[in-house]
Amino acid sequence: MKIFEQLRNNKGTVSSALGKKLAQKALEGDADILKEAYLALSGEFTDDAAVVERAGYKVKLYRGDYRNIKITTPQDLLLAEMMAGN
Repeated sequence: MKIFEQLRNNKGTVSSALGKKLAQKALEGDADILKEAYLALSGEFTDDAAVVERAGYKVKLYRGDYRNIKITTPQDLLLAEMMAGN
Protein backbone atom coordinates (compact mmCIF):
# COMPACT_ATOMS: atom_id res chain seq x y z
CA MET A 1 0.00 0.00 0.00
CA LYS A 2 1.27 3.50 -0.73
CA ILE A 3 2.59 5.65 2.09
CA PHE A 4 0.89 9.02 2.37
CA GLU A 5 2.46 10.09 5.67
CA GLN A 6 5.86 11.70 5.97
CA LEU A 7 8.61 9.44 7.31
CA ARG A 8 11.04 10.71 9.95
CA ASN A 9 13.80 9.02 11.89
CA ASN A 10 14.42 9.45 15.63
CA LYS A 11 16.46 12.60 14.99
CA GLY A 12 13.57 14.24 13.13
CA THR A 13 15.19 13.96 9.70
CA VAL A 14 12.75 13.43 6.84
CA SER A 15 13.19 10.16 4.98
CA SER A 16 11.99 9.53 1.45
CA ALA A 17 8.96 7.28 1.14
CA LEU A 18 9.83 6.52 -2.49
CA GLY A 19 10.11 2.79 -3.03
CA LYS A 20 8.66 1.98 0.39
CA LYS A 21 5.32 0.38 1.13
CA LEU A 22 3.13 -0.03 4.19
CA ALA A 23 2.90 -3.61 5.39
CA GLN A 24 -0.05 -5.23 7.09
CA LYS A 25 0.94 -8.05 9.38
CA ALA A 26 0.59 -11.55 8.02
CA LEU A 27 -1.78 -13.90 9.79
CA GLU A 28 -0.77 -17.08 8.03
CA GLY A 29 2.44 -19.05 7.87
CA ASP A 30 4.30 -22.21 8.81
CA ALA A 31 4.56 -22.48 12.60
CA ASP A 32 7.61 -24.77 12.40
CA ILE A 33 9.52 -22.25 10.28
CA LEU A 34 8.59 -19.44 12.66
CA LYS A 35 9.68 -21.44 15.72
CA GLU A 36 12.96 -22.41 14.03
CA ALA A 37 13.64 -18.79 13.10
CA TYR A 38 13.06 -17.52 16.64
CA LEU A 39 15.27 -20.26 18.12
CA ALA A 40 18.08 -19.51 15.66
CA LEU A 41 18.14 -15.74 16.04
CA SER A 42 18.43 -13.16 18.76
CA GLY A 43 17.81 -9.43 18.71
CA GLU A 44 14.88 -7.13 18.23
CA PHE A 45 12.44 -7.56 15.37
CA THR A 46 9.35 -5.61 14.38
CA ASP A 47 7.25 -8.68 13.60
CA ASP A 48 7.27 -12.40 12.84
CA ALA A 49 7.83 -11.81 9.13
CA ALA A 50 11.08 -9.95 9.88
CA VAL A 51 12.32 -12.89 11.96
CA VAL A 52 11.48 -15.43 9.26
CA GLU A 53 13.08 -13.24 6.57
CA ARG A 54 16.27 -12.74 8.63
CA ALA A 55 16.47 -16.53 9.04
CA GLY A 56 16.73 -16.80 5.26
CA TYR A 57 13.17 -17.64 4.27
CA LYS A 58 11.22 -15.80 1.61
CA VAL A 59 8.25 -13.77 2.81
CA LYS A 60 5.37 -13.39 0.34
CA LEU A 61 3.74 -9.99 0.01
CA TYR A 62 0.15 -9.46 -1.08
CA ARG A 63 -1.76 -6.29 -1.90
CA GLY A 64 -3.32 -4.88 1.26
CA ASP A 65 -6.47 -2.91 1.93
CA TYR A 66 -6.65 0.36 3.87
CA ARG A 67 -9.92 -0.84 5.41
CA ASN A 68 -8.07 -3.70 7.10
CA ILE A 69 -7.26 -1.85 10.31
CA LYS A 70 -5.73 -3.01 13.55
CA ILE A 71 -7.80 -1.99 16.57
CA THR A 72 -5.47 -1.03 19.42
CA THR A 73 -6.73 2.37 20.55
CA PRO A 74 -10.15 3.88 21.31
CA GLN A 75 -9.75 5.96 18.12
CA ASP A 76 -9.25 2.77 16.11
CA LEU A 77 -12.47 1.37 17.55
CA LEU A 78 -14.36 4.54 16.60
CA LEU A 79 -13.00 4.30 13.06
CA ALA A 80 -14.03 0.64 12.84
CA GLU A 81 -17.52 1.47 14.05
CA MET A 82 -17.84 4.26 11.45
CA MET A 83 -16.61 1.91 8.72
CA ALA A 84 -19.17 -0.70 9.81
CA GLY A 85 -21.92 1.92 9.64
CA ASN A 86 -22.64 1.94 13.39
